[in-house]
Amino acid sequence: MVRLRDGFKPVQEGRILSVLDAASLSPEERKEIDYYRRIREDQGEAGFFKLLVDKSDFIRVFQILAGRLAVGPGMEVLELGAGQGWASCMVKHLQPAARVTASDISREALLYSERYEQLLGVALDEIWECSIRNLPFAGSQFDILFAFASLHHFGRNRDYTGILREVYRLLRPGGRAVFLYEN
Repeated sequence: MVRLRDGFKPVQEGRILSVLDAASLSPEERKEIDYYRRIREDQGEAGFFKLLVDKSDFIRVFQILAGRLAVGPGMEVLELGAGQGWASCMVKHLQPAARVTASDISREALLYSERYEQLLGVALDEIWECSIRNLPFAGSQFDILFAFASLHHFGRNRDYTGILREVYRLLRPGGRAVFLYEN
């Protein structure tokens, strides 16, 4: 298990570890959670196909850009804003000897990661439900931290200072943050 900051006690349900404090969520975070909740309530597992089709162009772009992550064996990798976890699964597929952790605010989105694991024949090392504004991870433990088409969700009033400070805290000396496909 990744090392945690003091005071964080995860709750595990299935494979997902959670430290989400629902009382502290912003309206934007609640909107994101509600989006995936509605899909699961309305369509259940069939919602996976809708989301797969919706993300197919993103998945193709990630295939092209994934090499820029330069993930090597034994590296600790964290994806922020993983959504359904498909990018984390692709990283694990490309480098099975890396330790890959996916994190997102939406448990309902993360539940779909199991389908991507099945498609790619991989198993993510850890899956975390947590807010980007209150990450549970201890500092200086990730070699690569990445986000794909999600960084724009993390800022407040177009200010990314807080999240970039947090990214820096999480990276080992010499570690890299890679933000792919951002506007």
